[in-house]
Amino acid sequence: MILRVKKSSKKCLGGIVVLFLVSLEKVHGSHNVIGASQPVTAAPGDDVLLLCQVSSEWNATTMTVEWSRLDLLQNSSNRYVLVYRSRKVDTDQMMKSYVGRVFLGSGNASLKLTNVTVNDSGQYKCFLPSLKKFSVVQLVVDSPKAGNLSTSKPQNTTVGESNSNSYKRNWHPVAIIIVVAVVVAIIIVAAVVAIIIVAAVVAIIIVVVVCVCQKNKKKRRLNRSNSRHPGQIFGEDESSIPLSAVSCSSS
Repeated sequence: MILRVKKSSKKCLGGIVVLFLVSLEKVHGSHNVIGASQPVTAAPGDDVLLLCQVSSEWNATTMTVEWSRLDLLQNSSNRYVLVYRSRKVDTDQMMKSYVGRVFLGSGNASLKLTNVTVNDSGQYKCFLPSLKKFSVVQLVVDSPKAGNLSTSKPQNTTVGESNSNSYKRNWHPVAIIIVVAVVVAIIIVAAVVAIIIVAAVVAIIIVVVVCVCQKNKKKRRLNRSNSRHPGQIFGEDESSIPLSAVSCSSS
């Protein structure tokens, strides 16, 4: 069976198609993309939300969303901060520094960027291909200045006191342990040296006492030998006395 369409039906069908395309174009044209009117400022390590919302009912989860950097030279293969299409994030076309740190907002095209750094500062473009519209957001990441690091109230302290306090605060526990160990080692070495000196002195005294005792023993032995042999003078015995002396004494 061959279906034949009358010319009037063709005209009616063509009119319906044209009307549908015009109405679809009007619907797309009615969407407005809302972005941040002022630069978004953050400190390193913060999480930021770069706004990109559609004014009317529009769900980003079924659409394509492209976030890119306008201030960077974009590589053809990795030129997106985030690209979302076919209900998933396409990491193959994203810059490596943003992988794992960017997320799409729930139901909208806003970009959540975590753990920002100074290198993240720049112009971010949110492009919605289905609407052929975009918005631009400026992100400024400033490192804290040296003068703003301390918010405590000033204290009335002199320069010497402040220097000494900072010096005390800078003491590290490891340094304290090392100093204590060195002091203990010095004390132990000094004690060992003192013990050696005392032992040497005691040894010298013992040697002197032993020498004196031996000398006294020799003297006592000599005196005993002299008392037992009174005729023995200077090593002479009775046999060495002349016979004339003996005869004289006997007469």
